[in-house]
Amino acid sequence: MRKLIFCDFDGTVALDDVGDKLFQTLAYHTWKEPVERWKRGE
Repeated sequence: MRKLIFCDFDGTVALDDVGDKLFQTLAYHTWKEPVERWKRGE
């Protein structure tokens, strides 16, 4: 069976932020603060 992987890292297709979902699933809880600072342009 042929498998396909679709990735949406720019937010044009997926209903949720794919990057956030990856962090929530695979990273420690400490990811939120640096990401929020990045979003604020700090």
